Amino acid sequence: VGRIRQGLVDRPSGPFIWGYGHYLVFASAAAVGAGLAVAVDQVTHHSKLSETEAGFALTVPVTIFIAAVWVLHFRHKVPGFMRSYAVPVAGALILASSLTPEPVLATGILLAALIAASVIGNCLRPRPAPSEAIWRE
Repeated sequence: VGRIRQGLVDRPSGPFIWGYGHYLVFASAAAVGAGLAVAVDQVTHHSKLSETEAGFALTVPVTIFIAAVWVLHFRHKVPGFMRSYAVPVAGALILASSLTPEPVLATGILLAALIAASVIGNCLRPRPAPSEAIWRE
């Protein structure tokens, strides 16, 4: 959080991009809910959409959501595979999951894998030694 806060202070356009970028995050999150409703309607035969169309109604907003969060946080993350490639690869796979018979399940599995990879990557990353100033009494 400290790196993000400092990044917002260092660039005059930082707060503007950060604030308005969250409109895309929140709009796509709301669209995920609508996509889930479309998926339910399609499964219960209350929709004339095909499986693929209903799949895209969910996977496109999910991909926009993770991409928007990724873009907003990219500068503030430690360089590495997770920062550079994990989200774009996951987004492409999530979009491709629209073509499967179960896009909702595939999307959930891919998001869980992305989170697991992020947590494991953070646990394996070497931590800097604590500052002596923190331990002084």
